[in-house]
Amino acid sequence: METTSVQAAGRWCALGAAIAVVGATITYFVPSAVPEEQVSSPYTPLVFQLTEGLWAVTHLLLLFGAVGLVRAGVLGKSRVGVVLAQAGLVLMALCEVGYALYPTASHADPGPALLDTAIGVAAMATGLGYILMGVAVLRTGRWQGPAGFLPLACGVFVFVLLMPAIMLLPALFPLPIALWSVLYVLLGLALSSTLQEWRGTSSSDAEASWRGSQA
Repeated sequence: METTSVQAAGRWCALGAAIAVVGATITYFVPSAVPEEQVSSPYTPLVFQLTEGLWAVTHLLLLFGAVGLVRAGVLGKSRVGVVLAQAGLVLMALCEVGYALYPTASHADPGPALLDTAIGVAAMATGLGYILMGVAVLRTGRWQGPAGFLPLACGVFVFVLLMPAIMLLPALFPLPIALWSVLYVLLGLALSSTLQEWRGTSSSDAEASWRGSQA
């Protein structure tokens, strides 16, 4: 294992999440240049297509969050949560690419409506995956301190705040996305903050080192 594998994964995760925080905040405050029911709202079609590509990249960068957790050895043998979360993030990235094909359509049209459903399912899969990973982290006790609750928080947020807010207050949807992304920034920074060298350590040694570095 490379010495900075956990830290590097954390940095990539934090980078992707930070881009999402900035992008969602701008999306909320920028005046709409098109009708609100248009898929590209609040952006013009061209700007929207560019931003959708950026959103897809942010989802893919968030994959490094689970990668970091696996490499840190804090999940034990559990991998179901990892598979669910990663599949959800990949599907979200694909949905963003799909939205770019319908910039001038309405969300009520068949294509965007299907994408709306798919990205909702993807978000819930990601949330459930992080809940399972969060439970695994707490059960193993290999990541001590408040940071050990971050994976669980990333998952719980989806069902407690993100999905209810999007369904009940759709006009505010960028704000819960920004807040969700803040949790991933914190997760990435927590993964990257350890000073422990990981090269050549066994799984048990890595777990002990991670525990010690977070004390």
